[in-house]
Amino acid sequence: DAAHHLERDAHLMLLARANVQQLRSNQVARAEQVLLLTDALAALPEPQRDAILLKHCHELTLVEVGEILGRSPAAVASLLRRGLQQLKERLGELESWK
Repeated sequence: DAAHHLERDAHLMLLARANVQQLRSNQVARAEQVLLLTDALAALPEPQRDAILLKHCHELTLVEVGEILGRSPAAVASLLRRGLQQLKERLGELESWK
């Protein structure tokens, strides 16, 4: 009957509206995390930042990163280890990252 269909349609509209609001909330939270990560990366010493970006954003190998930075693969691994540890510590201190 028509009343039942209208009630069901109204319920579906409320669910759709709630889903849209949740998506917007998730997008805002994600954008905030991107900004926090960007700030944390910017605070790293340049060699560590460069190593992280080349390895994890450009998906280069340790050898390739080393060639670009003029360092051995072992030195690159050390830069990555120290830089990622600093990021973890810095971001772990931020409530909004959790």
